[in-house]
Amino acid sequence: MGVAAGLPVLPVSAPSVRPALSTSDPWAAFADGFRAWGGREEWLEHAYRVVTECEGSQWVGYYGTPYWSRAQFSADTWAKVTAITGLADPDAPFDTGANMAVWIGLIGIEAAGTSSGWPSCWWLVP
Repeated sequence: MGVAAGLPVLPVSAPSVRPALSTSDPWAAFADGFRAWGGREEWLEHAYRVVTECEGSQWVGYYGTPYWSRAQFSADTWAKVTAITGLADPDAPFDTGANMAVWIGLIGIEAAGTSSGWPSCWWLVP
């Protein structure tokens, strides 16, 4: 991910639609979305195994109560990031992975553990 005028630039090769994936392997789907949308490999394991497992216990049912997806995006953050990716299914691990990758890219890794990201769960150690 590059930087233009101080703003992160999404990878040119980022997909505009979600490929057909098996829903039987949430980890693989999350990882595919995270990687496809420019998530850094060194953050992948932490984003999935620590953050999403801390934020939510299941992949379904997070529909603005008040958070969206297993990664527990606030409603305004979910709206911002899904406007960029076009991936707005809160039950889909691919969408959650893609949206986490993009959001981390936008706020910067140094802000991932602040109220802009995941202030409690980001700092947990597996």
